[in-house]
Amino acid sequence: MRIYVIFALWVLITVSVVPAPGQTTVKATEYGPTSAFAVSVVPALGQTTVKATEYGQQIAGNFSHEGNRLIGQGKYEEAIKAFDEAIRLDPKYLNAWLNKGNALYLLGNHTEAIQSYDEAIKLGADLAYALCKNGNALSTQGKYDDAIEYYDEAIKQDPNNANAWHGKGLALDKLNKHDEAISSFKKANSSMFDIGEYYSKQNEYAVAIRYYDEAIKKDPNNSDAWYNKGNALDGLAKYDEAIQSYKKAIAIDQTHSISMMNTGDSHYEAGEFVAAIRYYDEAIKQDPKDEYAWYHKAMALRMLHRDSEAKVAYTKARELGYNGLMTQMEMTA
Repeated sequence: MRIYVIFALWVLITVSVVPAPGQTTVKATEYGPTSAFAVSVVPALGQTTVKATEYGQQIAGNFSHEGNRLIGQGKYEEAIKAFDEAIRLDPKYLNAWLNKGNALYLLGNHTEAIQSYDEAIKLGADLAYALCKNGNALSTQGKYDDAIEYYDEAIKQDPNNANAWHGKGLALDKLNKHDEAISSFKKANSSMFDIGEYYSKQNEYAVAIRYYDEAIKKDPNNSDAWYNKGNALDGLAKYDEAIQSYKKAIAIDQTHSISMMNTGDSHYEAGEFVAAIRYYDEAIKQDPKDEYAWYHKAMALRMLHRDSEAKVAYTKARELGYNGLMTQMEMTA
C-alpha cells in the first residue's frame, strides 16, 4: 500500500512539472499554477500538513512582480494578464488589484481601472492613494465633478496629500473654476510654472498664461515664465503682447534674446509672413547689425511681394556680412 501511495505522489509531481511532448521549455502560465498546486499538497520532510494557499500566494507574488516589470517596459496588456493570473491564484492580493488598475489606466481602459481600484479599496488599500487613482481615471474620462468627489474623499483621509490637491486643481480648471483651481494647486505646493507648461503643451494657451502670471507674481524675475508667457501669447496671435513678454525675459536673461528670431522663423515656416516680419523687426531693434534678422526679414517681405522693401533689407544683410547662398532676390537686386 505504501508503495502505491509513493508512486501516486511521484506521478502527480512529474505530470505537473514536465513539459508536454515536443516542448523544450515550460511556460509559467501553463505549468506554474499546476505545479504550485501539486507541490502544495505534498508535505515537506518532517511536516505532516502544508497549507495549499502558501504556495499559491508565493506564485501569485511572482506573477505580480512580472506584471510590474512589464508595466515598466510599457507592455500593459501583458502586465494585465500577469496580474490576472496573480489574482486567480490569490483573489485577495491587494497589490495585484492595485497595479492591474494602474496598467488598465495606462492602457486607456479607465472604467475597468476604476473597478480594479475599487477592489483594492475593499481589500484595505491605502485609501487616499486608491481614491486619487479613481479620481485620475474619472478626470481622463471627462467626469470632472465625479473626479473631484474622489479627490475630496482622498483629502479627508490625508489632508496633506499633494496628489489629491493637484488632481483636484486640474479637474477644477476643466470646469472653469480657475480661482479654486489655483487655491488647490497652492495647497499641493505645485509649481505654477510647471502647470503653465502643462497647459501650453495642451495648446490651452489662455489657461497657461494664467499660471505663468501666478509664477511671475511669486518671482517677477522668473525669465522662463516671461518667455513661456510670450510663447503662449504668440499662440493666441497676440503678437504685441508676446513681444513685450519676450522683452521682459530678455531684460532679465540675455540668453532669451534669440526668442525674437526663433518666433519669427516659426511664423515664416507656417506661412505667416506679416507676423514673422514683426518679430524680425524686434530682433533688428535689439541688434541693428544682425545680418540674419535682416536677411530673414527680406525673405518674408519677398513672400508678400513687397519686392522693393525686400531688396533694401537684403542689401542691408549683405552690407553687414551676410554671405548665404545666391538667391533670386540677389540676382534681381
